[in-house]
Amino acid sequence: MSYTYKYPHYAVTVDNVIFNFKDKKNPKVLLITRKNDPFKGCYALPGGFLDPEDVDLMSAAKRELFEETNLLGINLYEVCSLSKIGRDPRERVISIVHVGVCNDMDVDKVKAKDDATTISWVPLFSLLSSFSLPPLPLAFDHITVFSKAIKKILENHNYDDEFKLFLQYLYIQFFAK
Repeated sequence: MSYTYKYPHYAVTVDNVIFNFKDKKNPKVLLITRKNDPFKGCYALPGGFLDPEDVDLMSAAKRELFEETNLLGINLYEVCSLSKIGRDPRERVISIVHVGVCNDMDVDKVKAKDDATTISWVPLFSLLSSFSLPPLPLAFDHITVFSKAIKKILENHNYDDEFKLFLQYLYIQFFAK
């Protein structure tokens, strides 16, 4: 069946920011290396386009996380949506961002699959210090996605005071402007 709409339709994607706090003095974030263009060879957060079979955004986020990283059963929380023009060079894309924390038992289960060539637990300090010179080749607007995820964790998760101070320091040092 063919449809004609008066208004344009945009693509919908999901992005996942997955943290590992096993070592609270050296927390990490999960990044893939993209197999395909755009941004082939760049680091990116796991995620992708909504499929027709996805019953909702959460199922899409969990499917993409498994397809690219092999992780199942991560509790994800919707953080925000991003819709700025030019986020993706292919077309207008609206992304729904999810955040999750990988428990200690699943940290070693990650493996690159689907459109990820490699997968890495990247220390937050090395990731963030890379935003000076030389820059880490992070795809799309994933630095914005990442900053919103840290902010959400600060607002909604109960960690010990020392760890919360650490995250507040990260946010103020690298994102608050």
